Order: sequence, then structure tokens, then C-alpha cells
Amino acid sequence: MRFDVIRPRCRQAVLLLSATLAAPFAAPFAATVHAQSAAPLPPFSQVSPWASALPAGKRAITQDTYDEWRTILGAALSPDGKWAAYTLSPVVGEGELIVRSTSASTEYRSTRGYTGRPQLMPSADSAAQFSPQPAQFNADSRFVVFLQYAPRAEFERLRARRGSPPPSTMLGVLDVADGKVVRVPRVRSFRLARNGGRFLAYLLEDTTSQRPASTPGVPSRDSSRSTAARRETGTTLVLRELSTGSETRIDGVTNFAFDESERWLGYTVASRDGAGDGAFVRALATGNVTTLLAGRGTYRGLVFDRKGDQAVFVTDAGESTAPNRFSLYHAALTPVKGRAIAARRIVASSESPAGLQIAERGRVDFTRDGNAVLFSFGAVPFDSIPSDSLLDKAVFDLWHWKDTKLMPQQKVDAARDRNRTQLALYQLAGGKWVKLGSDSLQQVTVSDDGRRALATNSVEYAVEQMWGEGGSDVFIIDAMTGARTLVAKQVPFGAQLSPAGGYVTWFQNGQWMSYNTASGKKGSLTASIPTVRFQDEEFDSPDVPPPYGLGGWTAGEKRVLVYDRYDVWEVDPAGIVPARNMTDGEGRRLSMTFRVLDLDPEDRFVDPQQPVLLRAVDDATKNSGFWRDRLGVDAKPEQIVMGARNYGALQKARSAEQYLMTQQTYREFPDLWTGPSLSQVARISDANPQDSQYPRGTVELVSWLNTDGVPLRGLLFKPEGFDAAKQYPMVTYFYEKLSDGLHNYAAPTGRNVVNPMVYNALGYL
Repeated sequence: MRFDVIRPRCRQAVLLLSATLAAPFAAPFAATVHAQSAAPLPPFSQVSPWASALPAGKRAITQDTYDEWRTILGAALSPDGKWAAYTLSPVVGEGELIVRSTSASTEYRSTRGYTGRPQLMPSADSAAQFSPQPAQFNADSRFVVFLQYAPRAEFERLRARRGSPPPSTMLGVLDVADGKVVRVPRVRSFRLARNGGRFLAYLLEDTTSQRPASTPGVPSRDSSRSTAARRETGTTLVLRELSTGSETRIDGVTNFAFDESERWLGYTVASRDGAGDGAFVRALATGNVTTLLAGRGTYRGLVFDRKGDQAVFVTDAGESTAPNRFSLYHAALTPVKGRAIAARRIVASSESPAGLQIAERGRVDFTRDGNAVLFSFGAVPFDSIPSDSLLDKAVFDLWHWKDTKLMPQQKVDAARDRNRTQLALYQLAGGKWVKLGSDSLQQVTVSDDGRRALATNSVEYAVEQMWGEGGSDVFIIDAMTGARTLVAKQVPFGAQLSPAGGYVTWFQNGQWMSYNTASGKKGSLTASIPTVRFQDEEFDSPDVPPPYGLGGWTAGEKRVLVYDRYDVWEVDPAGIVPARNMTDGEGRRLSMTFRVLDLDPEDRFVDPQQPVLLRAVDDATKNSGFWRDRLGVDAKPEQIVMGARNYGALQKARSAEQYLMTQQTYREFPDLWTGPSLSQVARISDANPQDSQYPRGTVELVSWLNTDGVPLRGLLFKPEGFDAAKQYPMVTYFYEKLSDGLHNYAAPTGRNVVNPMVYNALGYL
């Protein structure tokens, strides 16, 4: 038997075996692995002498087959649970919006244009990888709003004309009562309020100028004289009443937003002559418009708090002595007797620290409780380039051996580093602001009440991070005064701030640690459970094993949920009440991994009075399912549904007991299933009916001992019509823990990996 081993990448290998057919097998397969060979690759039918033996009635897989396979994107339930919407998109080609009843066979389809676009850049996380914006239901579940992109032919036509702007998008509004779609051409973006459901707002494209935008943070080539930047003007904002179709148009709008309860529409205006510039709010119940601030200038980032009682934005209006310097403005929207609604400046541009300015496009937001405003400082940009600059005259890379990033990474991060901002917070009650972030404290998390912040600093360990080590120093910041307290040094896996800001948690030296932000007390959350490992028990890399993670906090931050390999633990962060195993040790006893599911992203805490929903995976069989358990109760978890498939992507309707999920096996695509309970669901999609036309074998879990006596498992894929009496060529591919994917669907593809469906179709094991 001949073994040919090819190592194309680290920790990955392809092993080629055949008892009798090694000689003709090895050479052509090596050609397929080394895809960058100068010689063109032969078609698969020529690579494999066994490919002609297709099962009866089956079609051969070709390169064109890959592109026709479709994916479900952006699946969502309507708030009332009566409808599901998703985009059905091929690898390359035109996509469709599908709106389907969850209780009947009613289904509406509408084109979404060129959604399946080939990846044009080599890196897997390339920005060129396009994903269509998900369609959205309005709050009363009567309409679906989506963007429709131009057809593929239009993209190809404009690609041939260098410098042409991208094709415009169209807005679609689908009425679920009859499936009729209203389409509006040349729409840039749209918004729906989270609650309410009466209105839709959308911004039209600017058709008056096709001048390309400059790169943010990069000054134009210039003489030593400063040249004013081209003034950005707004376009038409349309406010549409969905039930009647009546529309109101507002000119010169640059950005806009609804409050969550649909009381207000806020927008900023940049008119061509500057006379109409300002920030405004429109009362949606009456149509009355209130001017928050007016005057020639640039207005950015208008947002509301969660209750819709206040708004905030930044502007450079009135900053005549400091051009391009922004101030932060706040407006209380609840009328006070004898006082009109208007914005007041709460942080002036002159208050900015040396070398910084309030960032024009940085973060502007309220804390979750609405008692403080988050905003950002950024570096003051150069407004000109000296005439003796070497820009465009010399191209070189200057690297120093003490640099914390290799040169290729410096290039990738250059634009992001130029536009990096530092977070600050303004306390509305106290009328003071503090800068939380800095050039070294780049990751900052603020508590819901805006009183505390967590920041990490990895600068000291930046060099070690280049080879996968390092860590971060963790600080807690008093957001009232800006005072910083060092919590821990060189934490390898980051730290988390509890939702209410009462605790900092992190994993270090095999223990979950906690820090009480009020008392300053530090301790171990898991030291009282010495027999349990909370870090990866199977980790086999030459590095520190990572933890299994946290499952959330209970109301009042009374308990934090901690994972071991199989079970979920309830731990008192104050260290008073002994830890208890919420899943009662059933996970380890059954070799079943339990993890908490959160179906309501708006709910910050786990309710101890309600059942806790769990996802379970059987380590031995790879079966999965959903279970339920209760906090503080000595009872074993209860199975809801479990099977030889991969259940995933679970979601619940916001206002109804209706669920949406995917189910997949190697032979079944992860289509959408819905129902009133997790154990009573029906399939409502059929993304790839063509699958049955192509040969698809079977997969089974196999086990063996390696030469060190360690038990290992793998997946054996057999061709359709496998005959145990025959000999087959075999490809062995290993990389990490692929056997966990026993119940994962495999679509045919020719990129990056050994695709089991394709090689089974060619007669390989």
C-alpha cells in the first residue's frame, strides 16, 4: 500500500491511500491539491478513472454545479409569529425573497437581484464578500421591507466600465395580505421602528453627482495651503405611512432614525446653500416638526434613548473659530412648561484634549438606562500635505524590529488605525464628562447604568501576541470621575463586565475569577469546585487551554452561569452561597454538552422563575436537541427534542409562542422548520431540490486508537451504491475535530477543502 502525504497548510494533511490503485491515483490528485500549478487542471472526469460509474439517474458534478447551490440568509419570524421571511441566494446568481406563512402553505416570492456574488479577494474574511441586507418585518407584522439589488447583468456591464458607480438599489415593500410588492427605485437605506408599525422611512440616492467619495482620514494631495473639504449635502428622505401609502418628503437629509416606540422621527439636514442645515424631530402622531438646532454646519449621529425621551447628536455649527471641530448636543423631548424643546451644547469642541477632537463619525449613543451619553474623541486630521512631501513620489515599507505588528498587518490595519477613536461618557445628572478610552485602552465596555466601565490594555504584550501569546491588563473605571483601578495583569482570554456593572469576570490559571466593583474584593468563582475543570479538557495545542465560557447572569446579578465540558453551574459571585450544578451532573453522566440558549437579546438577565432553555449535543453520537431545566431546583434536565441531526439557528417570535429553527444532516440541507413548540415543527423551505439529482453517499462515525493509545474518531464517507466487496481509492483528510460535523450538511464545492460529496461522486472513500 502506498501512502502519499501532502501538507498544504499547518496542522492539516491529506493522506492518499489505495490497496491496488495507488500508482494512477497519486499523481493526478497531487495536481488537484497544488491548484496554483502553472498547468491547467483537467476536469474531474479525467482526474478520476472511477468517476464514470455514476449511479443510475444521477448527474455528474461539475464546476457549474457549485454555483447553483443555494443558501438561506437572514431568516426571521414576524413579531406575531405568523410569517417567516428569508433570502434564498445561490453561490453565484440572482436571489429571491421568500415570505412564507408559518401555519399554512401561503408563500410569496420576490426577486432580490444579484445577491450571490463571487468572492473576488483571496482572503476568507475579505470585505469583498457580499451579504444582502436581511429583510425586515414592521412591528405589526403586516409588511416586509427589503432592498432589491440590480441584476447580475447590470453589475457585469458596469464592471467593464472602469470608474462607474455601483448599480443603484431598489426598495421593496411586500404586503403579507396579498403578496403585492411596491417598489421604489434608487433607495440608499431604510428604517423601521422597533415598536409601532405605522411608518417606514427611506433615504433616496443622490442623483445629482457621481463624484466618488474620498478615503476617510486621508488628506488630498495639496500644496502647503489648506483647502476646504468638499461639502457633503443630503438627499430626499421619504416618510411613508404603510397602510395608506401616503408619503411626506423632506429634502437634504443626511441621517435619520426612529425612536423605538415610533413617537419621533429624527433627522439632520445638509442643504446645498446651508440655509436649511440643522437637526430636527418630527412628532409622528401630529406631524409637527421641532427644530433642535439650526445653522450652517455638519450634523451627525442623531440618536434617541430607548424610551424616546431624549436625543443627542454632534455638529460643528457655530464653531467659526475652529473649522471642522464638533460639539456634542443633547435635547430633552419631554416638554417642560414655559420651555420649548431645543438642543443644548453639553460638550464644546474647545473642551477636547490636546490633539483630539470630538469624532465626526465616532460612536454617539445613550447608555442602556439613558442616564448618560457615550461619544468619541478622534485625532485631529491633517488638513493639507506639505508640497515637499514624498507622498506618491516614493513607495516603500519601513519596518522596525520593535514594531508590534508585521508589515503586512500594518498595511491591513492602516485605515482603521488612522480613524481609531477613544470613548468618552457624559453624565446627564452631573453635567460632567470623562474620557474612558485612550490610545492604549482601546476596548471599553460601559455598564447599563453608565456608572462603571471595563477597559483592557494589551500594548505591553503586543509582541507576544504576534505568536499567539500575550494577554491584556484589565482595568475598572469609575465613569463618574475617570479613576482607573487595575484588576488583573496579563489576562489571556479577556474580561467581561456584568450587565449592571457589579462584577468583572475573567479566566486565569485554570480558575474563573471575579472582582466586585463596589467593594474591590477579588476572588475565585470556581475554587470551591476543585474536582471540575472549566478549561478545554481536550485541548492539544502548545498553548494555554481556553475556558468553556459563561452562560449569563441571573436577575440582580445573584448568580453567574459557568460551563464545564458538559454541565452548567450556578455560582454566587459574592462567594457566599455554595456553587451548585444546575444540570445536576447529567451532562457528564450522559457525555452530553449542555449550553444555555438566549432567545430574547433584549433581556439582559436569566429569569430564575422561568425554565432555562438548553441546547444539548451528545458527545458519543453527535446527536443534538433542546432540553429545559430550572435554576435553584434539584431536578434533572428535561428533554424536549433530541435526534440524529444538527438542530440550530433557533429563534422565537417576539410576541408569540412560535419558533423557527434549522435541522440538518449530511443528506439534508439546513432548511427552515417552524411550529408552536420545539417538538412540533414543520418544514417550510426547500432550498436545494436539485440535491436529489446528484450522487450523495453516506457518512458514519468510526473509532480507533492512535499509536499512543489515545482514542480517536473520524467520519467515513462512502459513495452512493457502496459495495463492501470492492476496493476503492481513499482520501484521508484531518484537521482539528472534523468528526463533530457528523450531522452537518455538505454542499458541493471545490474551494479550500476536500469536499466529501464531490469525492464520493468521483468514486472515492
